[in-house]
Amino acid sequence: MERRLQREKNDVAVVVVGTGIGGALIKNGSIHKGGHLHGGEFGYMILNSNNLGSGMNTFSETASTFSIIKCVAQQKQVDISSLTGEQNFLKAEQDDEVCK
Repeated sequence: MERRLQREKNDVAVVVVGTGIGGALIKNGSIHKGGHLHGGEFGYMILNSNNLGSGMNTFSETASTFSIIKCVAQQKQVDISSLTGEQNFLKAEQDDEVCK
């Protein structure tokens, strides 16, 4: 039943959060690639135009797993290679203020 419902959708947006931010757009039942093949690259979206040039203005620079780990490592003054995204989210669930 669920598969049949999915096939009936003509317009869908999918956001992928991982090492970076990506995604896909389905428009009229087909993948929308955009003018330069970046149709679903949500990571390029500017979230705060006041921060242009700061390194923290796009979706990827702000919310990707890598950027979160980088920020936590800086605040905790530890080597970035000693942290993982999974560890960060577990510590956030344990009320670690920096990881939140």
